[in-house]
Amino acid sequence: MDWAFEKDTGPDKVETYGLVKKLAEAVQSLPASWPPNNPSKTRGAARKLLGLDESVAWTDQAWGEVERAVPPLDELVQRIHGLLFLRWLLQRVLPYPSFLLDAHWLAARLGATPTSVSEALTGKLGKLLAPANYTGLLHDFRGPRWWRTGLEVTLWGLGGGKPLGTDDLHDVLKTKQVKLDKADFPHPVVCLDEDLQPLPDFADSNTAIRIQPDDWPSYADAAWTTLTLAHQHPRLASMVVEVDRYRLENEKV
Repeated sequence: MDWAFEKDTGPDKVETYGLVKKLAEAVQSLPASWPPNNPSKTRGAARKLLGLDESVAWTDQAWGEVERAVPPLDELVQRIHGLLFLRWLLQRVLPYPSFLLDAHWLAARLGATPTSVSEALTGKLGKLLAPANYTGLLHDFRGPRWWRTGLEVTLWGLGGGKPLGTDDLHDVLKTKQVKLDKADFPHPVVCLDEDLQPLPDFADSNTAIRIQPDDWPSYADAAWTTLTLAHQHPRLASMVVEVDRYRLENEKV
């Protein structure tokens, strides 16, 4: 068995059915065959599955980030082998902040509260960031995502070709009729709970500490938890990276 979902009998049952349907649709969209002994064509098929628009200037840069995430391209020959690609995307890419970002990590990048970003995405912010939308395989599986490279290029364009700090970015967005609530901290950090799921609220870098879960990919952004949770949960404490252990031992919360 490749996929498993919780047997849901509660009010979220419809969501579970929807996820199963989206996964089935993704399986059906896999190629009937892959180009044999032709790495260039295989990569072209993979780029198409990921929805990379070859006419977009940042496509090659985005593909470079994809390849750093080690997709199983050299193993794709038969149709059934496409499940390897789908498994890689579902299990090794979508759960982590790498070349794709979900709405929570997007909010951190924008220095804004997740709630205000979610609301703004239904309006003008969604249109502004549309060039960076991920539209490929499983694009709507547990929420939308954005290409990291496309997002940075879009924000660079909003800044007129110069980097923008959080305050400047929010000022520019206001001129586009996008009002975001600033996060509580200048540099918000997405932290993980004891189940390695993102906490709803951001933390400040002074109260966050880096961890290295066993299965966390090297190509993803660093994983963090809060000092408070690290003190409360031995499992999290055991994951704190070696160079930060002095903080766990010396900084009280």
